[in-house]
Amino acid sequence: PEEIEKAKNNTEAWKVFMPKYFFCYFLVFYKEFYRQHIRNTFKQCLEDKQYRLESRLNPGIVRDENYDYISEDEEMSLYQEELKNINSNNNLETKFTFGIIVEIKRNKTDEFILNKIKSSIALRAKYPDLICGIDLGGDENHFRTFHDLTPLMIKNTDPNLPWILHCGESLKAKNYNFIDGMLLNAKRLGHCINLFKLGNLYEQVKNKNIVLEINPISNQTLRQVRDLRLHPGIGYHNTGIKICINNDDPTLYNTKGVNYDFFVAAAGMEFDLIDLKCFGLNSIDGAIISDELKDEYKNKFLKE
Repeated sequence: PEEIEKAKNNTEAWKVFMPKYFFCYFLVFYKEFYRQHIRNTFKQCLEDKQYRLESRLNPGIVRDENYDYISEDEEMSLYQEELKNINSNNNLETKFTFGIIVEIKRNKTDEFILNKIKSSIALRAKYPDLICGIDLGGDENHFRTFHDLTPLMIKNTDPNLPWILHCGESLKAKNYNFIDGMLLNAKRLGHCINLFKLGNLYEQVKNKNIVLEINPISNQTLRQVRDLRLHPGIGYHNTGIKICINNDDPTLYNTKGVNYDFFVAAAGMEFDLIDLKCFGLNSIDGAIISDELKDEYKNKFLKE
């Protein structure tokens, strides 16, 4: 915290953030640590009465004690086993479900990204209950843009593998990733800080019924927003755009669930209880699950 407090701007914050990010990244993906991490994450969701989790992951990077990659099938088995454990050991009336958004770093080569899109389609065909979407993530100020990547992105021909995209996580007015994300018919868009500079798109976002994922603590930590009372997500919500509240890189920040972000949404962004309930319902609307399961989750949410 002391280091990040000294960061004067977004660029300095990233210089502090990235080395720590990669340290945690490689440590957590040791197989035995990773299983415990997944188990703890699922338990935390239930403590928060959250019955659906969709997480951006990169299948195929979990390693064993010899530092060799385990197979994707072994990794998927890990998720299936932990899902079975969490549901069978807690006598749940409503089933807890988990979806993986395959994340590809946008700074990779054309060949790498294209191969990853193809392998994601194949993985979804094999594990339809686990793989729910695909994303291109990374630093938007320095990595490739969606405009550059569109010829690759349209190679995703699987309607059951929607784009759920990081976009607009930037203060730059000429960052147009949000526009291209919409044109690519993304189901959800993450961060969307600079949408407020593209106000003429608000009605289109509403008409497309896109849910925006807002990450207040992450946005403040990385100096996208210094004062949460001025977070653009407040304006999005007040003009009728659907937003939901999310945490970002919980392993790195050592946060437990999404409670901290909901707290700062209330205390820092001054949302009231009605707003917070809207965000819960919006998150169910934006989930990549069947309409029947959405209705079940909504009924449980409203009842509680």
